Amino acid sequence: MNRARLVVCWLALVAVSAAGAATWKAARPGRAWSFPDDHHAMPGYRSEWWYLTGILTAAGRQTPTYGVQVTIFRIGLLPEPPPWDSDWAASDLVLGHLAVSDLTTGRHRFTETLVRAGPDRGGFPAPPDSVLAWVRAPAGTAGRWSLALAPGGFRSRPATVAPSWASRSPCGRTRRPSSRGRTATASRTP
Repeated sequence: MNRARLVVCWLALVAVSAAGAATWKAARPGRAWSFPDDHHAMPGYRSEWWYLTGILTAAGRQTPTYGVQVTIFRIGLLPEPPPWDSDWAASDLVLGHLAVSDLTTGRHRFTETLVRAGPDRGGFPAPPDSVLAWVRAPAGTAGRWSLALAPGGFRSRPATVAPSWASRSPCGRTRRPSSRGRTATASRTP
């Protein structure tokens, strides 16, 4: 069983075990949205995710070279925080996914991390913090991944990603069909 299937099975077990005891909010039409606050996590809902995708062009090239995606999921364990006063009283799991595709060769690499929300592992700061979601990078990788509000859009700060990262990825060593012909736009905020 590959790692992705194992993670999905584990998450399904967590969801089933918590389903009987928890009452989660349901997404309903007609919600009055209020941005930027509604970009942040909404406790009480079972799951949320934030993602950033983009196409990067290497210096000196005219055609896109890499496709990237950073996604951070909030998976609710409890609709409300546990009743004890502790930074470790987690009501959420944090799943981070980072993928890089080499559009010239069709090679695709990804890595993931799954942690209990906590002060040194991952979380979902509340407004007015500009960070929407963050998670510690996988074991053996320095840094953390985050998605945040930025002037005019969003920014992502993944752990250091270099060609050596792609070759050492503990997960996905798959080959994807060429993405030529697809278009995407991304903005980068320094």
